[in-house]
Amino acid sequence: MAAPAGTQWAEVQSNTGDTVGSNTNSGVGCQVIGVTTDNRCADDFIVPRGETWTVNSITLYVYQTGFAGVTSPVTAVNMRIWNGVPEAPGSTIVFGDTTTNRLGTSVNSNLFRVFNSTVPAPGTVPGTTRIIWETTANVAPAAVLPAGYYWVEFQIDAGASGNFAPGVTTVGSRGSVLYNGIQKIGAAAFAGIIEGGNPAAIADYGIDFPFKVNGTVAGTIGPRRSRTVDFNGDNKTDFGIARSASVAGQTTWQILDSTAAVSGAAWGTGVGFAGGDRAVPEDFDGDGKTDIAVWRPGAATVASFYILQSATSTLRAEAFGQTGDDPSVVDDYDGDGKADLAVYRDGGAGQSFFYYRSAANGPVTYVPWGIGGDKPAPGDYDGDGKADFAVHRNEAGSARHYHMRSTEGFVTVQFGLFTDKFVAGDYDGDNKTDICAVRANGSVFDWYLLRSGNGTLQPRHHWVVLVIQRPTILRRATTTVITRPISLSGELRLLITVFSIWHRRTQPSRVQNGEARQAF
Repeated sequence: MAAPAGTQWAEVQSNTGDTVGSNTNSGVGCQVIGVTTDNRCADDFIVPRGETWTVNSITLYVYQTGFAGVTSPVTAVNMRIWNGVPEAPGSTIVFGDTTTNRLGTSVNSNLFRVFNSTVPAPGTVPGTTRIIWETTANVAPAAVLPAGYYWVEFQIDAGASGNFAPGVTTVGSRGSVLYNGIQKIGAAAFAGIIEGGNPAAIADYGIDFPFKVNGTVAGTIGPRRSRTVDFNGDNKTDFGIARSASVAGQTTWQILDSTAAVSGAAWGTGVGFAGGDRAVPEDFDGDGKTDIAVWRPGAATVASFYILQSATSTLRAEAFGQTGDDPSVVDDYDGDGKADLAVYRDGGAGQSFFYYRSAANGPVTYVPWGIGGDKPAPGDYDGDGKADFAVHRNEAGSARHYHMRSTEGFVTVQFGLFTDKFVAGDYDGDNKTDICAVRANGSVFDWYLLRSGNGTLQPRHHWVVLVIQRPTILRRATTTVITRPISLSGELRLLITVFSIWHRRTQPSRVQNGEARQAF
């Protein structure tokens, strides 16, 4: 059934191809009704590093079941902005209160909230009893927000009949494992909101609220750290493989970029084989595009990086490191926007070292960090634009992470198991590296994500820890977890072979590029 002319259905969704179950929660109570009902809701947003937002208003969305008037039933909105999870220790209010009416406007959005019309069969006939009202709350005086992690907490009054806030609706998707909206009922603590589904036996999802932050932006974010393996410079991660037939055979790179264009190059030998070259794609020339590159092991002064510079399509060959070194630590350690040549050298029974060189054929900087048996995991954990020296260590089977951050100094945290595969990246879009552990669990990989949140390490029970399960696409001896997650819109996504992506706003998708034995 078509929606009335000039309007649309905001339909509770099922996953594409799923004919068994759908969401069933049309909205969440974030309302105040006299003295009997006192509910509040909240969701998060991030001001990226390098930017300052001046917020003038925030737009929210609510409906009142059965309301048929031509003007909005909303009479009041109160709101607070926090610099962390609302009411959690360490979080503070940066704007607002729970009493001031900040209602600016509330207008018909021309959307009707409806239940799923087909799933499960026979579905629910859509109707026009739930008009969604686009409601804007004024932020006065304007809130000036520097880079950081924020939550907007709100409560809406629409009279005795109450009101409900619909969840984010994406066609063909019940939601995302990263949805993290929360609700507070009366004097109880804030808690996550669960979409139980219809029938109840299907998987649960979290709920996010749609809202708009209105104002102006000053400053520039600069290149996202999540722009990883971006061969065409559009700030979206591309799919790529490096294929070799043998340890001495030519390595062929095959790239499928975000525009579906296919390109490639013959570069290196034996990538993916023990004793062969190591693939180390990064932006070494600072043009915003990832360069095809390999590191070839050898004796000191023989081991070398071979880089195909995208800016000039020329070779840069430079001796660096030696056999036994780990070149996966290539990163931008001096913050100049260019990847530095780098290796990590295990110290055996003694001290381990990071070695890096910023300028072509320039001096080498070495940093003693870690001991024999540690595993390196550098990244920009404090968001200052410089890679930090980081390792994780086996402590009775657990992983203890040791960071030397260029701005925040020494930080240590226990997270995950030492046998986990750690896939560091910026998963929450705040331009800070997050710790992520991937663990084999039968036929699936479990992803354990410790998000950087507001940029400070808080007590364990305040860390936002997510557990994500995704099926393995290949289960062969040569199959490994890709160590470079996917960026589609400034945040990294969870990825395993063959290219299986969980985007924050959509259901899982899969892209095939390559065959069984490739390394990347």
